[in-house]
Amino acid sequence: MAPMLLKYGPNEWQYREDSGFVMPWYTDRFLRRLINWDVSAWRVLEFGAGYSTIWWASRCAELLTIEHDPDWIEPVNRVLREMCAVECVRASEAGANFCNAADAWGGEFDCVIVDGPGPRAPCIRYGIGRLRDGGVLIVDNTEDIRPDELPGCLRFNERRDFPMTNHPRCMTSYWIITERRSEIPPPEQWRVLQDHPEELVMHAEDVEKP
Repeated sequence: MAPMLLKYGPNEWQYREDSGFVMPWYTDRFLRRLINWDVSAWRVLEFGAGYSTIWWASRCAELLTIEHDPDWIEPVNRVLREMCAVECVRASEAGANFCNAADAWGGEFDCVIVDGPGPRAPCIRYGIGRLRDGGVLIVDNTEDIRPDELPGCLRFNERRDFPMTNHPRCMTSYWIITERRSEIPPPEQWRVLQDHPEELVMHAEDVEKP
């Protein structure tokens, strides 16, 4: 499948695969983890459209992306129509309606990605409710989200953080959601991965598959 470009080119921080596809604008350490995952059967909900939408659409089984910026919606949908004859980006206003736009799609998702502008906490809360048990919640730029903005149930689920090389404050994080209790546990019960083995040279057989 030929790589596709939007009307706005990728920035200097974004990576390309050997095939030419522009990779999502997540941290480099998380991308090294992500490319080893088999997402071919996944049903994915994404908040925030862009090159990540094209990348996910070329790999997963179903994709719904919610985007409020009209300057992005049509270019992304045009590329998707050329690539796989579908549109997966829907318009929405920012705020609460940003989440409600996904209601028309029933059922559960295998993965929810929160990477759009504006308040991300409502999208995170909504996404947790739409994930299957064991589903993956991916949140970019978690360094900009205060701990008290995150749903309390996330403290019961293992969190993995991936700082950007040479920019440790930039962070992509993910949780595998198996527990949805809303009360906040004491800190000694929090499950946080402190070390980052992705700093080492990684091989596919060394990476867990969510």
